[in-house]
Amino acid sequence: MDLSTDFLVNYLSSDWAIVAFFALLVAYRLASTKIRALPPVPVGLLLIYLVLRLVLNLLPATVSHDLVKWLTVASLVTLYCAIFRIAFAFSVEWFLSLRKHETLPKITRDFVLIAAYAVIIFIVLRTRGGVNLVGLITTSAVLTAVIGLAAQNTLGNLFAGISLQFEKPYGIGDWIQYGENTGQVVGIGWAATRLRTFEDEIVFVPNMDIAKSVLKNFSRPSRRHVMKIDIGLDYGAPPNAVRKVLLEALGDEPQVLNDPPPQIRVVDYADFAVKYQLRFVYDDFGTSPIVRSAVMNRLWYALRRNRISIPYPVRDVRLHHVERRVDLKRREEMRLAARASLDAVPILAPLSAAARDTIAKRMLVQDYGVGETVVGQGEAGDSMYILYRGSCEVLVKKGEAASIVVAALTAPAFFGEMSLLTGDPRTATVRTTEDSRLFAIDKGLFKEILSADPSISEQLARTLAQRQLSTATALDKQAADTVAQASNILARIKSFFSLS
Repeated sequence: MDLSTDFLVNYLSSDWAIVAFFALLVAYRLASTKIRALPPVPVGLLLIYLVLRLVLNLLPATVSHDLVKWLTVASLVTLYCAIFRIAFAFSVEWFLSLRKHETLPKITRDFVLIAAYAVIIFIVLRTRGGVNLVGLITTSAVLTAVIGLAAQNTLGNLFAGISLQFEKPYGIGDWIQYGENTGQVVGIGWAATRLRTFEDEIVFVPNMDIAKSVLKNFSRPSRRHVMKIDIGLDYGAPPNAVRKVLLEALGDEPQVLNDPPPQIRVVDYADFAVKYQLRFVYDDFGTSPIVRSAVMNRLWYALRRNRISIPYPVRDVRLHHVERRVDLKRREEMRLAARASLDAVPILAPLSAAARDTIAKRMLVQDYGVGETVVGQGEAGDSMYILYRGSCEVLVKKGEAASIVVAALTAPAFFGEMSLLTGDPRTATVRTTEDSRLFAIDKGLFKEILSADPSISEQLARTLAQRQLSTATALDKQAADTVAQASNILARIKSFFSLS
């Protein structure tokens, strides 16, 4: 430390050098708050030392020797503490933040610094000030006992905080639950631990209470967390079918991780429903409200599309004759809407009015939430979709590159006609961009239409061939002969539907 003192004394012998060094430190401190690349050096104690040095230089020669002595002692104490503070920042704090991406708890940092400062003060006062602190400590034993009794809670929280730092049941950034409080640890102080809740509120929990209670840490042993969602579903839905629908809904949510894979368990046969439990892993407990909301949203749409109801856990008292009339009216309105949608699909123009009426009565009505995948590229398919309400985007993936959006669909757009008629795999992914309602025509329904009038197959083949020719022309691509293409499509239709 004498070498450090001699160095600074030699280079700060003039008032102008002290002022310049002071200005340099202040400028660096301000710059480090603006430029993240500059490390925030703790220069507060150095600034105090420079002020004391400047005062010593400006003192007149007539000032008392004792004042000069104690100002010198104060400047030495400040200098040695500043050196230790900067060394601690470089060797401990920055190492944790840069290498391990951790923040040293405030109580640990303060405890180490206060202990080091106390030792420095003791040594400097003994060697440079000639003060014997041993006697002072001995004579103040009674006063220490009185203060200790008066500050039992404060000291209890202090030592509990120190104990927590040795045990490390949690760290800065961990999500923990203490009693009814759940939040992220944002600070560990001398008296309390600060938690930020999901509602962005700060809760101060005394360290002594935490040390004596059961604590749950959601961020250990890893940041990944298991979420459990219980849901009651209709007794009439087979468990295996329910499990398939729920797993598909979870697989379509990007925040749900597939390693380990999600699980669906039957947990109870309740009064009104079969209770299922969904168990899946997601990245961070801090996102649990968002993940839960996204999964619940997808479950509603998936269950509705597959005609699986969530029973009301109440007595079901209804006026059935009134509800039947309302339901029949709603069905008729939907049938008329479906019929109008079919008339707007040119690929179905060869169908007779009677055939389209049949399809309008029996095709499925499916609701999708925003961001759900209707069909996936490369998947096997045997159905066609007509967009009745909402909008979708069409994505194509080539090789290892990410999928790109190639088209946007709005009502009354349609897609999947080749999969319906020939069983071809899906050539693109179609995903909703807002809540949407679609009409689905599957192979079973369409086979009845073709079996009743096989001549429709030839007309459909010609229409498809003409459509492919128009698409190739629009894209400036070479297209096959329409007649040959129609013949090829007709053969595939007959093979797919087992028509003679």
